[in-house]
Amino acid sequence: MTSPKSSLVADVLRYAAQETLRHLETSDAWEAFTLEEGQIHTGDDPIQADENAQLAFEKATESHLAFDQLNIHAFSGEERLKPISGDYKRGSRIIFVDPLDGSSLWSIFRQGYCVGAMSLVADGNGRWDFECGLVATPVHTFTLLDEQLMFGATFSPSRLDTYLASAEPENQYRGPSLAMSGYKARDRDWVIALMGALPDWDIITLSGNTATPYVAAGSLTAALSHRPQTTWDALGVLAVATTDAVVGDIEGTVVHGPSFRNRFSKLPDLDKNTRTVPPTIVAKTEERFVEVANAVEVADAQSPRPMGLDPF
Repeated sequence: MTSPKSSLVADVLRYAAQETLRHLETSDAWEAFTLEEGQIHTGDDPIQADENAQLAFEKATESHLAFDQLNIHAFSGEERLKPISGDYKRGSRIIFVDPLDGSSLWSIFRQGYCVGAMSLVADGNGRWDFECGLVATPVHTFTLLDEQLMFGATFSPSRLDTYLASAEPENQYRGPSLAMSGYKARDRDWVIALMGALPDWDIITLSGNTATPYVAAGSLTAALSHRPQTTWDALGVLAVATTDAVVGDIEGTVVHGPSFRNRFSKLPDLDKNTRTVPPTIVAKTEERFVEVANAVEVADAQSPRPMGLDPF
């Protein structure tokens, strides 16, 4: 049963994500719509935008009326990684944040981004446990709490969210679709080989936390990350793993929620920004999962991809 405190933490993270999204939508990048020759939008630097979004998230969290009840020891994450050491009392929390997941797409056309956050709570015996996490796009928020996935409109109250235990069935009016994350220009030959092995699939390059949850909540058939990920990069994968969708490594080995979830509580890995999550496939069904895994094998034979971590 979900504790009232964990529910409160999730609500505070949602509020902070909402405020961060408002910051991203109204930041100085949009102060001038017409530019002089040689002038650029001051918000177009994704690195600076990431840092500013992190500050906006922290400020929003600290401004919440319930902040003093949460025993938050520190904020950490992709943009402001902090060393975490020492013994902590039971109930102490660390909030890990990726305040602008999809910063490159944000800097290009202000679409395809989200805010990701998760809370780890100390058990008083030197262990940290995953408490809750969320992925918030400008449209939808996916909240993972007590191994249950909830889904709703980002700027609506959490009480209106819907529980997601099962992935939406495939759209009978469209062919299968695959979203890829981590795709760079240098991967083009490998990606072309992969596309050739999936001739009937639509392939999009918007993935990661922004797209992966829609394997459960939308018409997206599968999502693929062909590079290792940090845990906050894989929050969407963790969320979908609580449903009946199929999650596994890129070699085709299926994993289950509890074993995958354990990777999100390893503080030494989080502390060092270590990419502990191997390349993954998320699919609506086992048949589609195998289809993507087979296509990866074909692509690997034609154009070797960069090697990542050991499989699950």
